[in-house]
Amino acid sequence: MEIIAIPILVVLVGSFITIRYKETMKKRDKFDEEYSKFSKPLLHFIEGIKDSRVDLNSSFLTEFRGQKLLKDVFIRNLKRKRLNRFNQKWAEYEAEYNQVKGNGVHLIGAAIAPSQEALENAIRSRDRNAPRKWEADRKQNIHNIISELLEIAKIKIWF
Repeated sequence: MEIIAIPILVVLVGSFITIRYKETMKKRDKFDEEYSKFSKPLLHFIEGIKDSRVDLNSSFLTEFRGQKLLKDVFIRNLKRKRLNRFNQKWAEYEAEYNQVKGNGVHLIGAAIAPSQEALENAIRSRDRNAPRKWEADRKQNIHNIISELLEIAKIKIWF
């Protein structure tokens, strides 16, 4: 009796491990596919804003809505701490978008001052390059936010 029970037990354990492994790989493939769909537009956005000729504000207004829709689908893959970290970083990104959106269409091509103090300093010093610097700093900040967001989302998980 014992001689028969051991091979049966080995087969059952082996079958269980095989089934779990296949399920894990299926979930992993789904995660990778959804991450790819989510990250592709963000990576495209980052590449676009690296070009000094690209206007950050109009790019934001054009691309954010699609990015948000993909984010809403992707976050179903995240749990607990990672989801919280992701949502915090996304809130930073969305705040940047809301700043642009709140300024309306009349300021699409304008640089946004980082603070009232910076604006007053630029006016007093008559620094004509200040808006370019602000725009470059905003682009770098948004690049950093997106990079961190993608890093949080990309962390390998084993279900």
